[in-house]
Amino acid sequence: MYMKLFLFLLQWKVVLPLAAIGLRLLWKEVKFAKITLNKTLIFMGLFLVISGPLHADVTWSFANNAEDWKVWGTPPDATPDEKQKIPYIVTWDAEVGHERKGSLKVDDTLERINCYTISPSVDVNPSKKYVFTGWVKANTDLRPHIFLTCYDSDGQISGAIMEPGSKKARLRVEYVGEADGWTSFRFEVPAEVMRSDTVRMQICIRPSGNANEVGFIGTIWLSDLVWKEL
Repeated sequence: MYMKLFLFLLQWKVVLPLAAIGLRLLWKEVKFAKITLNKTLIFMGLFLVISGPLHADVTWSFANNAEDWKVWGTPPDATPDEKQKIPYIVTWDAEVGHERKGSLKVDDTLERINCYTISPSVDVNPSKKYVFTGWVKANTDLRPHIFLTCYDSDGQISGAIMEPGSKKARLRVEYVGEADGWTSFRFEVPAEVMRSDTVRMQICIRPSGNANEVGFIGTIWLSDLVWKEL
C-alpha cells in the first residue's frame, strides 16, 4: 500500500512540473500569435489608410431582377394618371435580354417630363479613371441619355457629369457595336471631370436624348452593365 502511494506521488511530482512547463510554452505561443495578429491588423489598417478605399468593379446582368435600379425624376405634382404609371416605369423584363433572358426595362410613359432610372451608388476615388459599359435596346431612333450624379462624404450632391446636349456636358458616350437590335456603349469618366470631394456616384439613364423633350414617350432595355476602374 505504501509503495503504491509513493509511486502515485512520484508520478504527479513529475507530471505536474511538466504540465506547468507545457502551459507556459503554450501561453508564450498564444501571446506571440496575438502580437503577430495585432501587428498584421495594424499593417493592414495603415495600408488601407495610405492606399485609400478599395473599389471593386460592379456588374449588373439583370438576369433575375432589377438589382435595385429605381425610377427617378418623376414629377412632384404627379396627376392621378401619372401616379398609376410611375411604379411601372422601371421594371425587370424576364423575356427580353442581350445574351440571355432578363433585362432592365425603362418605359417612359409620362409626356410632360422625361424621367429616368438610377443605379445603386458606387464608391469612387476622384483620382482614378472609370468606364461604364453595357448594352441598350430602344424602341425609338433616339439614343438614351446617360449621366452621373456625384456625392460627397456627407451624402450631398457635389455635381453632375453629362453628355453633350446640356450646359454641363463634358463627356460623350461611344456606341461601338450592334447585334440583334442591341447596341453596345462605352462611357469613359476621367478623373479631371470629378470634384476632389466626390466619394460616390449614381448612374442615370434616360430613354430620351433630351431631358426637356416634352411629349416624348419611349422604352429602352439595359443589359450586362459594368462599372469599372481603369
